[in-house]
Amino acid sequence: MNVPPSARSPRPFLALVLLSLTACDERLLGGPGDAGSDDGCAALTEAAVRYEHPVSGDSVYAVTSDEVSAAAALGFTVRRGVAFRGAAERAPGTELVTRLYNDGNHDHVFTTDAALIARLEGEGYLRQPMSPVFVAAATGACLVPVWSLFDTANLKHRLTTSEAERDALLAVEWEDEGVAFYARAGDGYTPPVTGPQVDGGKSDAGAPDAGEFDAGELDAGSADAGHADAGGADSGVADAGHADAGARDAGPGDAGHPVPDAGQVDAGPPMPDAGIDTRFTLVVMPDTQREVNSAAKAPRFANRMEWVKAQRAALDIRYVVQVGDLEDWDTADHIMYERTSAGLAILDDAGVPYALVPGNHDTNAVGIGGSACTPTGTPSCPTVPQALRITDTFNHYYPVSRFPNLGGTYETGKIDNAFHTFSAGGVNWLILALELWPRTAVVTWAKSVVASHPHHNVIVITHSHLNSAGGIEQTNGGYGANSPQYVFDNLLKVYPNVLMVLSGHVGTHGYRTDTGAAGNTIYSFLQCYHDEVTNPSRLLEIDTAQGTIGSKVFAPFDGTTKSDGSSFTVTGVKFVH
Repeated sequence: MNVPPSARSPRPFLALVLLSLTACDERLLGGPGDAGSDDGCAALTEAAVRYEHPVSGDSVYAVTSDEVSAAAALGFTVRRGVAFRGAAERAPGTELVTRLYNDGNHDHVFTTDAALIARLEGEGYLRQPMSPVFVAAATGACLVPVWSLFDTANLKHRLTTSEAERDALLAVEWEDEGVAFYARAGDGYTPPVTGPQVDGGKSDAGAPDAGEFDAGELDAGSADAGHADAGGADSGVADAGHADAGARDAGPGDAGHPVPDAGQVDAGPPMPDAGIDTRFTLVVMPDTQREVNSAAKAPRFANRMEWVKAQRAALDIRYVVQVGDLEDWDTADHIMYERTSAGLAILDDAGVPYALVPGNHDTNAVGIGGSACTPTGTPSCPTVPQALRITDTFNHYYPVSRFPNLGGTYETGKIDNAFHTFSAGGVNWLILALELWPRTAVVTWAKSVVASHPHHNVIVITHSHLNSAGGIEQTNGGYGANSPQYVFDNLLKVYPNVLMVLSGHVGTHGYRTDTGAAGNTIYSFLQCYHDEVTNPSRLLEIDTAQGTIGSKVFAPFDGTTKSDGSSFTVTGVKFVH
C-alpha cells in the first residue's frame, strides 16, 4: 500500500469535512441476494457504490443514501457504479472496512488491515465514519478479490473487483497493491456514453450559421464586431477542407500500453437535461510573443484580457487557454513576463480561469533577440536540448497558485506539464498541457492522467502539433524529445475521450480531424498568427446538446474577424458524458 506523505505534491482543493453517519440510514441494496442459498451469499447485499470527485479524481464508497447525499455535498458527484458488495453485520471470517482520509493529497483509503490503518494514521490519515460493511479476509463461495490500485501520478487509491479495470489501470502505470479483501463482485467496467448521436462528425468549412455564432455577439464596446477583416488571408494553411478523418491508423495502441476494450470504461452520468445550459465559449490565444516585445505593442495584450472580462457573461466564457510563446524572449528585467503577467492578472481578478503551456520562446532555448541558442551553448544561453526544459522564469511568474482548477503536474511546482478540470455544458472537461516535443516520461504521465479521467472530455494544449500545411508535425524541431506524431500515436489516438488538440508555433490558421483507436473523432486547431497589428484569438463556441463546435478568429483591438477559413461550424461532435 502506497502511503504518500502529506508533504508530497499537495493538491489545491478544499479540505473535506468529516460527517457523522449512522448505521440506521436507508441501505443501498446492491441487487438480489441468493435467498435460497445457505453459503452466506444471501447476506452480501450491502452495495458499496463508488463516487468520484470530478476535480480531484478522489473516490469514496457510499453504502447508504445519506452517505450518497453527504458525498454529493462535498463534490463527489460522478457515480461509477457498485465497486463491491459486503454484509451489514459481522459474521465469522468477516472484517469491518475502515475509511481514512489524507487532507494533504486528498486521498481516501478503504481497508480492513489493522497494521496498515495504524501506519496510515501515523502518516497523517484520519479515520472517517462510515456505515458498517463487513467483508472477508480470505476467498470463499461467491467471493471475488477486491484489488487496491494506486495512481502514482495523482496520488489516489481505487478499489475494484473488475479485472478489466485493473488491467487498464496497470497499463497506464498505476501500481497494483494486491488484494485488499474479498467481497461479492461489483458492476464491472462498461463503456462511456457519447452523444448526441448525430450523423456526420466531419467539419463544415463554410460560414458559420448565423443563428449559432453571430459576430454581432462579440461587441465589446470599442470593438466593431462587424468590421471587415483587413486582409488576413491564410498562407497555405489547411482550412476545414483539408480535414482528414482517417489520416491515422485506427488500430490498437502500442503493445506496452494496450487500449482498453470498449467494454472496459464506466458509462458515467447521463447526458445533460433540458434545464442545463449546454452552450459556452472557450477562448484560445495564439502565440502572443509579438504583442509584448515592446512597450508600444503591449496594450494589445491587455486589451484582449479586458475584452474577455467584458464578454464573459454574454458569451459564457468558461476558460481561456494559450498555446505557447506567451513571451518572445527573456531579459534581465523580465519585462515581457511583467507585461503578460499584468495582462493575465485581469483574468485573475475577474475570476476567469486559464491554462498556459510553454513554447520554445518561453524557455531558455531562445536567447535575446528571439534566436535559438547554439548547439554548443554559452553561459547566458545553454545548449538547446537542455535549455528547452529550463522554464524558471515562466514558472516564477506563473506559479501553480495562479491556477485554481489545477488537478496535478508532472513535476512538483512546475506547470510545464499539468492538467486542469472544470464542468461546462453539462459535461466534465480536462485541459491537458504538454511541454513542447515532450519527453517519453511526460507522455507516460499524460496517459495515466487521461486514463484516470475517462468521463472528462480532454482538450490537449501544446505548442507544436499541426504544421503550417495542416498535417501533424513529424519532427521534434531538432532539439526536442518526441515528435507530435509520436504523441498522437502513443497518447492522443489511444483514448476515446480525447476530443481536441490546440497548438501554435507555425503558420496562421489550420484545422484537421483524425480518428482515434475507438473510432472517436479528434479535432485539431492551429492558431499562431504572430500578428504585428492586432490581437486575434480563436473563439470556440461549444454546444453539447447540438453536438457542435463553432469556430471564429476575432481580434477585439480593431474589431476584425479573420476571413482565412477559420470561421466554420463543426457538426456531429460526440461528447463524453
